[in-house]
Amino acid sequence: MTLEPRPARIARAGLAERRESVEIVEYLMDERGPGVRESIEAAVAWLRESRIAGQRVGAHPGAGAPRWRRRGSCARTRRPGPWARFYEIGTNRPMFLGRDGVVRSALADIEAERRTHYSWLGPYAQDLLDREYPAWRTRE
Repeated sequence: MTLEPRPARIARAGLAERRESVEIVEYLMDERGPGVRESIEAAVAWLRESRIAGQRVGAHPGAGAPRWRRRGSCARTRRPGPWARFYEIGTNRPMFLGRDGVVRSALADIEAERRTHYSWLGPYAQDLLDREYPAWRTRE
């Protein structure tokens, strides 16, 4: 037992998962004890730095493919961007994995079935950062 991350299955090898990380922070906000406050502050900083600035999820223009087959991270926007579902531990780069477990750096590079039927990008930490964390800070 080393407490190092271990893959649960081939499609999740050595990664940090943002959506589940938010749930852990929410749990910690109800706890007291040594190191809890520091853990929450560090997690919030980590979530803020891992946001994909200026990106949105949408359809890439492409010849001949149905709109749903072209889904991916695309056009830049001034609105705050989403978080990736998975990040590489050590580099904090977004990870997109096909069923073969091969890591790709762009959502558009994985097979259509995985790209369109899985929550790769989303507002996973938005509510935590906008409402829950500030409310917790005022209680502390």
